[in-house]
Amino acid sequence: MVQRGAISHNHICGEICASRACSGRGGFTNVLRRFVLLHIDCYFQNFRAHLLLNHALIRPPTTTFITYNNEQALAQGIAYVALSVYVQDIVRLVSDSAMQQVKVELASQEPVRVRAAKTRKRAIAAWKVIQEPLAYGERGSATDTATMAALLKAILVGGAAMRAGLPLATRKTISYTEFAQRLYNIGIWKEAIKAPVIKKSAFQAILPIAIQYMTRYCSVQRQSTFITDIFSDISRRMRIHFIPWSNAKPGQQGRPSEQPTITQWVTLCREPEDARPQRVSHVRSVVEDSLVGSLATSASDRNAGWTCLESLSKLGNLKPKAELPEEWGLQNASLSALDEFAYVSDTYQYVQDTYNGGTWWHRMALLWAIMFSKVVPNIFFDKEEIKAIQNGPDHSTEITSKIRALSWVSTEAARKGNTEPIPFVTMMSTYIIAMLDRKSPLRRYAASNADSMGKGWTKKHSTSINEGC
Repeated sequence: MVQRGAISHNHICGEICASRACSGRGGFTNVLRRFVLLHIDCYFQNFRAHLLLNHALIRPPTTTFITYNNEQALAQGIAYVALSVYVQDIVRLVSDSAMQQVKVELASQEPVRVRAAKTRKRAIAAWKVIQEPLAYGERGSATDTATMAALLKAILVGGAAMRAGLPLATRKTISYTEFAQRLYNIGIWKEAIKAPVIKKSAFQAILPIAIQYMTRYCSVQRQSTFITDIFSDISRRMRIHFIPWSNAKPGQQGRPSEQPTITQWVTLCREPEDARPQRVSHVRSVVEDSLVGSLATSASDRNAGWTCLESLSKLGNLKPKAELPEEWGLQNASLSALDEFAYVSDTYQYVQDTYNGGTWWHRMALLWAIMFSKVVPNIFFDKEEIKAIQNGPDHSTEITSKIRALSWVSTEAARKGNTEPIPFVTMMSTYIIAMLDRKSPLRRYAASNADSMGKGWTKKHSTSINEGC
């Protein structure tokens, strides 16, 4: 089978026949030169793809979200390398397309247009060197939108356009699963080259080869699901939040181009949602325009990061968010001292990996945890009342009513236990989600241990949640 982009016998014959229509000897020479260059570029891209992927197997990429303890992780490393090439292609597309427009403006005789073009040229150069150019902002800062603001300054002209935010395509948003499925279908030659893949790009060359490498780590029956899941997961972990899309519209007559363009974008999230960024007026400078636009797009995007440290009155953006807040993290759960109780750390990891803001009880658990975190560090139960319940009759209905009747007391300076609010967001939400999910490691442990949560769980939370309660 000839790989897409390779040179076939029919291709050669077609080029030679086409040259006969050219006048003189120069026509054939030009066609031959074009054919040789195309042939060389194809082999170079294939060689580069194999080199990058084999290097990834020998020296896996050093990322914080891939732990190389099984063969699936090697497939994740391959996907990471391939998607890194994809990001580079997008950067090149944005840079080349924007610079074409800038060059036209620089040739203008109007000083205002020339100054604006020079400003945009600097913005393009600044955006190109950002480590994660397709994320809203820097990793570790959920509310930062500086990266998108830099992108808006590079691709848009005028305050009105920037305030409107990222120019979204008709689709507006697609899920990571659909993004990965498109990559897989294009990679196995089931679909033509179209958005999100750029035609004649380095990613077009590496994609089918990467899929071939990844098939080594799964059965034939699971190939489609296995590879799609990995591409979906790694693209999300790489913080690819938005990508160029095509101008093609549903029902459009003719054969519209389905190639990605910088004038149309889609945002990526776990579940598609129809949302356009809101327009904001009364903004003056280019910097402020781009910042307002990036914030508007971030606020309406389910996938964009967010913080739960704001007051409850300002947490109206909790409902549309698909991801956990910036403050949620395994580092806040103090799991290092519980290595002997694997099911405890597995439970926290399970909740982090499976959380979905589109699931109502996931969102409910997180909201309760946020509310709990804003109360617990400052208010506690009375110790004597707790002792009375512990020493009283062992009847669930009576115990429940007594707990509900407990009085609240203010924090004592010498009281033991955790008084920082952030860890409670992680611990409380994990507990609720894990208890409601029969597939969670905690529920599976309890099912095989007479409905007991075990010594590990009790030891972990006896001085944190229980102390707060």
